[in-house]
Amino acid sequence: MAIIEVVRGDGSSAPRRMSLRLAWLAGIWMASTAAFFCAASLLHLLVPR
Repeated sequence: MAIIEVVRGDGSSAPRRMSLRLAWLAGIWMASTAAFFCAASLLHLLVPR
């Protein structure tokens, strides 16, 4: 998995370009937001009204 390679160690092998770091941040943020909405939607479908 690519994210493990980026965050492993003391950060010496982290991407040097700020744009790439921001892209990682945005990607992780979008993935976590999507996971939250999927879990909320699933919970909404499972819980009776």
